[in-house]
Amino acid sequence: QNSRPKNPAHLPPPTSLVLPIPVTLEVIAAMAGSWRAAALAVAMVCLVASSCVLGFPEEDLVGRLPGQPVVGFRQFAGYVDVDVKAGRSLFYYFAEAQDHAVGRPLTLWLNGGPGCSSVGGGAFTELGPFYPRGDGRGLRLNKKSWNKVSNLLFVESPAGVGWSYSNTSSDYNTGDARTGKPMRSCDIAGCRLARTHQSNCMFL
Repeated sequence: QNSRPKNPAHLPPPTSLVLPIPVTLEVIAAMAGSWRAAALAVAMVCLVASSCVLGFPEEDLVGRLPGQPVVGFRQFAGYVDVDVKAGRSLFYYFAEAQDHAVGRPLTLWLNGGPGCSSVGGGAFTELGPFYPRGDGRGLRLNKKSWNKVSNLLFVESPAGVGWSYSNTSSDYNTGDARTGKPMRSCDIAGCRLARTHQSNCMFL
């Protein structure tokens, strides 16, 4: 179980680092299919590129998920307050690469919509390290998990998706532009992406 994170102001500032991102803005725009989606994609790239990866608060460390097999990599999960006044917080789940995590790239995964859970969808039914067992009594290893070659960061976005929430009703009327705002603010970058693991590249 994880407590809510401390005020971001109490966390150490990120170290600036220019990452060689293997995606051009033209490619992102072509893939996105609309100017709003393209703007959101660019914002996400700028977010992660603005900081190093991947030092997380100790209180967000997940000792072991229920029914999880024994593994040698660390996991973190918790909330990032992106708008304290509105009471809006985004939930994230992070799984280190299975080996040599310090030198591995970072993959930031956001399921589409906006409205689909990145944790329930991407992390535990697609590319994450675990799948639910068929009998519903625990987890099994995903033999094709992307954390064999990359550190994985899943963010539930926008508020209202998965465990992300807001205490302001209007925050649930959302779209591409509004979804990108808390990511552009670099709150997640400032709080979660930091000094201890330095990645050579990032994938979105």
